[in-house]
Amino acid sequence: MDPKSQRSSALCAHHAQMAVRDWLETQARVTGYWRDVLLSSGGSEELIAVLDHHADVLAAAARLDSAEPVFAH
Repeated sequence: MDPKSQRSSALCAHHAQMAVRDWLETQARVTGYWRDVLLSSGGSEELIAVLDHHADVLAAAARLDSAEPVFAH
């Protein structure tokens, strides 16, 4: 593979990783939204806890390979 193709491939990989991280962060926020809906409506504590955990996992996955620590808790 020539250097130009390698740079192009690396750039594509970088953009794909950024898109996946953005998607994971969005999913964490959506999960948080539904958790808040359940919490404000008196929903199941067990389901709220599962959504909390799920949002944490999604947010941690979004930070993989970044400068930020994966688990901030």
